[in-house]
Amino acid sequence: MDEPRQLTVGVLAAILGVPIHTVLYFVRTRGLKGSRAGRTRVFSESDLAFLRDEISRCAYRGKVVSL
Repeated sequence: MDEPRQLTVGVLAAILGVPIHTVLYFVRTRGLKGSRAGRTRVFSESDLAFLRDEISRCAYRGKVVSL
């Protein structure tokens, strides 16, 4: 069985097409914990979906540059 993908902040930013600091802001303000792989924080596919929804919602309201 395939292991679930573990996504770093940089990978999340690249997938979402936003700057890293935008992802970090949403991680911090929305309380996403992710998990640790050594000293690196990694996030799941469900975290990616959550971030995509949150960033899209804020972009729609004009708070973030649109995706």
